[in-house]
Amino acid sequence: MRSLLSLKKRDDYPIYSMTYYGDYGFDDFLKQGAKSDDDILQYVTKRLMKGKQVEIGAPDSGCTAFLTENKDGGMLLRTKL
Repeated sequence: MRSLLSLKKRDDYPIYSMTYYGDYGFDDFLKQGAKSDDDILQYVTKRLMKGKQVEIGAPDSGCTAFLTENKDGGMLLRTKL
């Protein structure tokens, strides 16, 4: 619930942001790794969605952004369009 309450609309494009409060298993994912977008989707479906399939509605399109701090407090950003 705390994560959902952090959802904010940032502009009229629309762009939204949300802070996820919880263990999403990223350490486990790094150990397992992925060779494709499908591998990532399978991991997320199993770990976060408890196996429930979700229809995105936009096949073969999308983007991903990951933002975190490094050990020195600097920001790291990884994007894929």
